[in-house]
Amino acid sequence: MVGLVFGAKPAMHCYQAMEMVLNMAKKDQTKKPREQTIEFYADITDEKVELTYDLLNDSISLKGATINNAKIATSYEKNSGKTKLTNSTPIKSSELSFSCDRAIFENYDVVLAIDTNTKFIRNKLISVTSSYFINKPIHECNKTSKYPFIPFAAHLFVDIQDSISPEKLGWYVIISSYIQDRFPRNYRIGIIVDCDLGAHDLINDFQTPYFESLKLPQNIQFIYASSDKRTDSIANQMISYSDKLASSIINSKELISILDSDKLMNSLKYCEGHCPVIGRPA
Repeated sequence: MVGLVFGAKPAMHCYQAMEMVLNMAKKDQTKKPREQTIEFYADITDEKVELTYDLLNDSISLKGATINNAKIATSYEKNSGKTKLTNSTPIKSSELSFSCDRAIFENYDVVLAIDTNTKFIRNKLISVTSSYFINKPIHECNKTSKYPFIPFAAHLFVDIQDSISPEKLGWYVIISSYIQDRFPRNYRIGIIVDCDLGAHDLINDFQTPYFESLKLPQNIQFIYASSDKRTDSIANQMISYSDKLASSIINSKELISILDSDKLMNSLKYCEGHCPVIGRPA
């Protein structure tokens, strides 16, 4: 193992020093080179801080400081020279892994992905939010390397108000109507989404609302993943599945049948009509 020792300071962004030493070694040569970066803040508690890299477990740990707001992110350099972030997962542990999948296994009991597709149909703005989840305890998936991804829920919206983001409305409905009463309140739930990354730190720290004035429930956190790089992690696979499910529903004949039926409800103030497509709201 390789140890790094830093002098004590009142506050220190330890990830900056760590990136210089370790980032260049964290690349996957089977495709466009990926870099795994761990970011965190540290409150210094001792006179010296020791940062240790565990080669066997591909992780780092910190002595002499308390870790806050840690996350593991995967990125690569695009042809334009710009950096593309493909996933970002919060970590609540004293041992910080360079694997997005391991971070998910160790930090959550349940993982779901939520994505929304929007399209004009018959002069109506139609949005479909769909969700996939792993129908098995996360720790069991970690042991078997088998991930039973199945559809969890899908919800249809008609003419969402211009001031409301279809993505965020979808988050709100899936969380409040499908997730909160489905799982025990002590379960740690990770929700994979593909937008609003810049706000995730404050949302996950319960400082900023995720929709209107609503903050996430205390047992839920957002994980970021892009759907176009599905091989980068489980999070990327799941958001890709959710995107494809929403796309298949919004382009299906069954959706037209729903629009022609009396299934649409007007009980949601943010849109003209809505109804469940997969799953049953609480």
